Amino acid sequence: TVISAINGERHSRTLLVQHELAMTLFSIPDELRAAADLFNKVLQIQREVLPPEHNDTLTTLNNVAFAHQKLEEYELARAAYEELVPCFNRKYGYRDSRTTGALSRYSRVLLSLNRLDDARKVVEGQGVLYVREICHLSANGDDVNNLVQSFQNLLKDFADDVDAVNSQRIVAIVDHVEALKAMGNTCYRNQQYPEALVTYELAAQ
Repeated sequence: TVISAINGERHSRTLLVQHELAMTLFSIPDELRAAADLFNKVLQIQREVLPPEHNDTLTTLNNVAFAHQKLEEYELARAAYEELVPCFNRKYGYRDSRTTGALSRYSRVLLSLNRLDDARKVVEGQGVLYVREICHLSANGDDVNNLVQSFQNLLKDFADDVDAVNSQRIVAIVDHVEALKAMGNTCYRNQQYPEALVTYELAAQ
């Protein structure tokens, strides 16, 4: 391209233009392969010229994972998500939408590979963090509404592939009874009675 001829392929402006081109290609169904190839090209250069876990590199890695997922290249997508999710957790935190979005897509990739146990572990691991914080907030009398909603959002895609009761049982593995009660109380106040019932039953086990 003209930009790369002027600035060189490793220049930040060149990488930005190529990434934007890849994003455009990604929106065109017949160009998905070209988009994935270009994302991978940009990512390879970013790894060489940018600091570890740079925002731009992680954004491209996320797009690489999603492109492979859309192409049903699930092993390639899995490898990308396995690198991406810990980076997002460290950089943005487990409650950030980028992290929860990547986790949701990662669990779907694992389900596509018929790795149900691994998919469940991904969601359970995030659930442990949520439940621990719910315990802390509940003990201090703070409102846990937003946290419960975040956890429910994380389970949403996962629950599309396994029944809702099994999704709720993820929380039981953590064995934090008070957190389960707090979640049940919040669901009850929100008139989410089936969810409240399941959560209370888990707390009673």
